[in-house]
Amino acid sequence: MTGTEPEATIHRPGWVAARDRLASVEPAETRALLASAMDRVESGWTAVRDLQQWMERNREREGAEDDYGCLLTYVETEVRETFRSMAVALAQVAADWPESERASTDDVEGQLSAFVRYVTVLRLATESATVPPQFRELVRQAAPLGLAGEWFRQLSGVLRGTRTAPWPRRACRTRGRRWSS
Repeated sequence: MTGTEPEATIHRPGWVAARDRLASVEPAETRALLASAMDRVESGWTAVRDLQQWMERNREREGAEDDYGCLLTYVETEVRETFRSMAVALAQVAADWPESERASTDDVEGQLSAFVRYVTVLRLATESATVPPQFRELVRQAAPLGLAGEWFRQLSGVLRGTRTAPWPRRACRTRGRRWSS
């Protein structure tokens, strides 16, 4: 099931462009932080991708008025879409770093916070719902992305690091203040 991308993916032109842009981000410490954040998002995508592929193969059950149908809909509308929104926001930060305004990871952190809650709820709901065992196993494999998981702690730490990341030695405008280094 792993390896190929589902219909809905994070690997869109904006993500690819942001990855390409990373090479020109200065200083190197900032580049390393952004690259690490994007690496963590890509590592989390593998579990989300597997859930999305399952949902796409079982689309006829999506929206059904039983536990399984509701959970499939939840995977698509909450888990996958929130993860993709987080990836898009991070790609935007990397692509814009820093232009006329200081890029901010606030939106990324907000999406991350919602995503880890959704994964945790999905895991809890799946444990007590009547679902195929293979779906339950995919959810268990995604569980480390939840609130208690190392993935969340690592990505949160990297995002916090971008708040104090060094900026290029040039004047730039940020949030109404003039920065000059």
